[in-house]
Amino acid sequence: DFSLIMDFQGASLDTILSTINADIQLKGKDLNLRGLDIDKFITRFQRSQHFNLVDLGAVLLAGPVGLAVTKGSDFALVFVHNPDEFSSITELISNNSIKDGQLELSDVAFATEKNRIAAKGWLNFISDSLDITIGVVNPKGCEILSQQVQGTLKEPNLGKVHIIAKLFAPVSNIFKDKYGDDCDSFYTGKLKHPELKEKD
Repeated sequence: DFSLIMDFQGASLDTILSTINADIQLKGKDLNLRGLDIDKFITRFQRSQHFNLVDLGAVLLAGPVGLAVTKGSDFALVFVHNPDEFSSITELISNNSIKDGQLELSDVAFATEKNRIAAKGWLNFISDSLDITIGVVNPKGCEILSQQVQGTLKEPNLGKVHIIAKLFAPVSNIFKDKYGDDCDSFYTGKLKHPELKEKD
């Protein structure tokens, strides 16, 4: 489901961008993403550090804008090399607003069967600048893995993937709801964490 309410003034692109106001809402359930098994990628992250979390989040959460930010390079390669894989996206929420030329990520996240991935930050079309972070979060909304992209739309700078070490060992336990309360929430939106079934 997609909803867009927008108003702007002027005839030139600069004037339109400086006066545009919009509310953008995208939501979906039970979706299949072909070409990549997100859950497998995350659990095998230590052997896949060439891959950018920002690319993953950009394609699913920000659409064409995200592809422009990251150039879509790494993500496209993953799709080409994994044609038989797929991910089950159980739910997706992307609520954003634009005011005075700046896009704000209000509540942006999606969930697979095992993980929840969220994005926060902003993108300013007038100053050609952005500051967006993509994060894999635990049941409390605290980040497990995150990556930031800053700079300009023309030359975005991707930071290194940040690994929260104390939550990352052992890898098999990072998705379980046993973290304590000593972390700051990265995601506080409406999308709930997937309910995991304990293995016997």
